[in-house]
Amino acid sequence: MTGLKKTTVRRKLNRTSPIGILAGGGSLPVDAAKNIIAHGRSAAIAVFREYACMSSFKGIHADIWEQSAGQMGFLIKQFKKYGVQEILLVGKTGREKFSKIKFDFMALQVFAGAMTHGDQSLLQSLVRRFEQLGFTVLPQSRYLNEYISCRGIFSKRKPTKQETNDIRYGFRIAKKVAALDIGQGVTVYNGAIIAVEAIEGTNAMLKRCRRLIDKKAVFVKVAQRGQDPRFDTPGIGYATLRHAHEAGCTVIAFEAGKTFFLEREKCITYANNHKLCIIAVDGKW
Repeated sequence: MTGLKKTTVRRKLNRTSPIGILAGGGSLPVDAAKNIIAHGRSAAIAVFREYACMSSFKGIHADIWEQSAGQMGFLIKQFKKYGVQEILLVGKTGREKFSKIKFDFMALQVFAGAMTHGDQSLLQSLVRRFEQLGFTVLPQSRYLNEYISCRGIFSKRKPTKQETNDIRYGFRIAKKVAALDIGQGVTVYNGAIIAVEAIEGTNAMLKRCRRLIDKKAVFVKVAQRGQDPRFDTPGIGYATLRHAHEAGCTVIAFEAGKTFFLEREKCITYANNHKLCIIAVDGKW
């Protein structure tokens, strides 16, 4: 006896319908909502209480509700209620809070088989299910492209020769770690890998570094090879910069063209005040 074959529902897109946002933590969901509205579209926003706060969306004129990240059945009903056809997955989420989430039957069906794999497998399963239900999942940069940066130095300070070598080495190692779906960041000090980002996330990894180094380390953040632009765009912002500085990092490097650089002016001001270097690099740098 064979199992039931899942089919994908195809619907003609209505470009005037609201765009559904699955809002995780950080400033990106709010910025995405503002940009969607600025482009003349409306938004229906599901705020995942385990990662984000309703208060962050104060002043946003949209249909907004708070729910658990595990209530997928309710999420689908809400999106259908508001006529959503296109979805944007944006904001920080992660399995470090899964113990606090009660998953409904639909969510358990979606994530069955992916729970023992990395975050990418979980999100791939989620996107696949949305598409089967007839939704279109948009690239994260569709309404956030202004945060994608080209190669270059953003701070007044440039990296030293040793820091440059550490950036190059860290970039190579981080790409290998990312390919294994472990994490997307590493900390390097004088040619040695001090820490590798894993399930705890970037900021927690940087906090872990505080007892390992005292100064002049390099933090490198990269994207996975073949990253899915619908859910896999890494990002750095003010919180990451501050945690990196407190951990003893003097250089914050990230992959150009594939990473969100958030709160840019605030980050550059902080970097210049503390003599840090912020730099976007790629494999040819």
